[in-house]
Amino acid sequence: MEGSFSNGGVMDHLFVFLDWWVHRLKDENVGTVSVANKLRSGRPSSSVNPANKAKADALIREDRCITLDELAENFEVSHGSAYNIVKSLGFSKVCARWVLRELTTEHKTDRVNACTELLEQSQRDNTFF
Repeated sequence: MEGSFSNGGVMDHLFVFLDWWVHRLKDENVGTVSVANKLRSGRPSSSVNPANKAKADALIREDRCITLDELAENFEVSHGSAYNIVKSLGFSKVCARWVLRELTTEHKTDRVNACTELLEQSQRDNTFF
């Protein structure tokens, strides 16, 4: 047993193995690898595709209180993939509802008007809040 772990045993096998890899990687045919995506069948590399984005957009607009877990279950993807789909659409969760991150000027004006109205009402009636 001592002979198999001595410098003549394991180390020789290690050097042979490393030598084999060095020659294999130096070989032009084996050592060069294309990093470009090749056409292949099977599962897509990302769940963020136009079909999933359109479907998620429709589901979120239909039910703004839908959760990421429900979306993930609907698309049969992970929670993280569902998050990436929703993020690519520009939605974020606010008070348990999905809203677009960037408000239009119309949305901003509506919010200012609503806040102004609430402020005036609270100033008129001390028991309002």
